[in-house]
Amino acid sequence: PKKALSLLVSGIAINSSANILIREGQEVHSGAPTEIALLVLLKSIGIDYSELRSSLKPSVVHQYPFSSTLKRMTSVLRNDNDDVEYTVFTKGASEVVLKNCVSYLDENGEEVPLNHEKTDQFLHDIDSWASRGLRTLSIAYRRFPIKLANDELPQDGYETELILVAIVGISDPVRKEVPAAVKTCQKAGIKVRMLTGDNAKTASDIARQCGIKSEDGLVLEGPEFRKLSDDEVDDILPKLEVIARCSPEDKLKLVRRLKANGEVVAVTGDGTNDAPQLREADVGFAMGISGTEVAKDASDIILLDDNFSSIVKAALWGRNVYDSIRKFIQFQLTVNICAVVIAFVGAVTTGESPLRAVQLLWVNLIMDTFAALALATDSPSSKLLDRPPYGRNAPLISGEMWNFIIGSAVFQMSILFTILFTGPIEFLGITGAEDDARNTILFNTFVFLQLWNEINSRKLDDTNVFEGIFSNTIFITIMIGTALIQFLLVEFCGAFAHTVPLTSQQWLFCVGIGALSIPIAYLLRRIPPIKYLPMIEKEVELIPPKQKFAEVAKNVMQRVRFQNALKQREMRQQFITSLRSSRIQKQKIAIT
Repeated sequence: PKKALSLLVSGIAINSSANILIREGQEVHSGAPTEIALLVLLKSIGIDYSELRSSLKPSVVHQYPFSSTLKRMTSVLRNDNDDVEYTVFTKGASEVVLKNCVSYLDENGEEVPLNHEKTDQFLHDIDSWASRGLRTLSIAYRRFPIKLANDELPQDGYETELILVAIVGISDPVRKEVPAAVKTCQKAGIKVRMLTGDNAKTASDIARQCGIKSEDGLVLEGPEFRKLSDDEVDDILPKLEVIARCSPEDKLKLVRRLKANGEVVAVTGDGTNDAPQLREADVGFAMGISGTEVAKDASDIILLDDNFSSIVKAALWGRNVYDSIRKFIQFQLTVNICAVVIAFVGAVTTGESPLRAVQLLWVNLIMDTFAALALATDSPSSKLLDRPPYGRNAPLISGEMWNFIIGSAVFQMSILFTILFTGPIEFLGITGAEDDARNTILFNTFVFLQLWNEINSRKLDDTNVFEGIFSNTIFITIMIGTALIQFLLVEFCGAFAHTVPLTSQQWLFCVGIGALSIPIAYLLRRIPPIKYLPMIEKEVELIPPKQKFAEVAKNVMQRVRFQNALKQREMRQQFITSLRSSRIQKQKIAIT
């Protein structure tokens, strides 16, 4: 019917902030996907929504954007050429709007009172569509025949006694890559939960298609979740997978409870109402296409393609960066321990350090700049997502890393001390303790031990340290460049580097001894982790894991202020004392 169609298209066009634009000959969508779908519906029946919206906008006296709390959007239009003064258009969650309706438009476009039987039929249709994963919306209107001063509508009541125009079901198909991305997250130990404004049946069906909903997973609606105490929420967290009809307060509450239980929380959002939970989460992901500026400002990462699979890439690269830091620490600590101990013990026992200043500077260059570039440029491997994430309180240096660091340092020092303190070594051409060849071989062996150890440090817990090594051209270039510069320093920079040229046999010895680091590291990674630093772990445990950083900072500031107050009081007392003593001296001078 013409009347019903006119009300339907007007309600859709004016109750929307979405747009369908043409840029460079391509159709570009801007706004919420639900509103875009309704605009596509108008376009499919030959109606230009933009022209209709432009004609209706001058008549709009009030517009209330979609509220995640009320689950609806409302626009109020003044009718200048009609006996009825105002028309109210409402669009929102199907059952929420239906509850406020008293009539509906039948197939002839006539208003018919809404009885219980018809309401049950509409609710059944809504449930039937929702169980098939359709997102349902109701579009309704109401007329106000009374002229209001300054177009001021009453605070409540203008969205009641509505007339139902239509209930629409919108298919929101899951992207093909989403189920695989969710499965990858779950394999990586990341628990994916769905918080949505859809009703429970729609949310449950979509979550099942995505792989989020399991057989025994729990689905709650926002009002139910809101009534739960913190302890009750903590009890259901392991099984909670979907929250339907979710409000921003529900999302914020869930984030805080997860963090209170020691979890690292990431949140996605696109609306202005999502800003608090994006800011509260450890990592906030905002949508780059459909997200508002407020959501983007509150987030840590912006997904330019609005695709869930991009979150998997972010997790992959995040783990890669974290592991690169740990690799560098693992390598640097080993070099530091060896360099410091060798230089100190050699200086104490022989009167001078076996590693000269120029040699130590070269070792420092290898240890810092070159190693950082080499170990931080490995591309992320999919194997990073085959393990669970590190906990919030997990140490930066794990027990396995301490095994590797201490074991490698002991092995290297035993080799270097053997070269330093052993008498004549005939097969190396070392004839005495003062032979320059000894210190050169010591320096050369030390460098090649670090080069091979750099290869070992490419992996933290994997035994195959050569996997993917040739795919990292920067690493290969640094290794070859370092070895080449070391050769030049030894063979041609004697006076500058305090070295003497070595024979081929001596070079083979230095490189071969360094290569022994590979099997040694393999064996070290087979040793169960040991707690080398119990005192540090004990001190860490003294800090309550659930204590907020703000509370700790507040306590520290209170102590600082108290100490400052004491100091100021002492200074005032000293000033008063000195002032009194000066007055007494003046009085004595006056008396004399």
